Amino acid sequence: MSTVGALLVRDGHVLLGRRSAHKSFAHMWDIFGGHVELGEAPWAALCRELHEEIGVTDLQGDYIATLKTDGPDGPVSLRVYALFAWSGLPEIRDDEHSEIRWFDRNGIDQITNLVSDSYRPIIASLLTPPE
Repeated sequence: MSTVGALLVRDGHVLLGRRSAHKSFAHMWDIFGGHVELGEAPWAALCRELHEEIGVTDLQGDYIATLKTDGPDGPVSLRVYALFAWSGLPEIRDDEHSEIRWFDRNGIDQITNLVSDSYRPIIASLLTPPE
């Protein structure tokens, strides 16, 4: 299965969403994104998913990594992007997440319920080190 995800980065902070209770990985912190539809380009899927989930558009950023994991339905390939500019104020727009929050590097280190520990080095590389 092909999926896309984004780390929105601003002023030394990254935006994560807490997964809703009725979703897989319930109550865990995750990046935003979702499935790539048949025939859809990864960037187009990312733009669609972020608009649906948190209402942001006009995304500007870069592909940074592909993570391979085993998901509930089999192997998953997650293309991760770092976004540094977008239009709109991120807010919950659907039922995927129950909360969204900006985290600095120290805050990321304190999260014990992150969907994947493979996110940590990627996030750390995007944020300024703690003072």
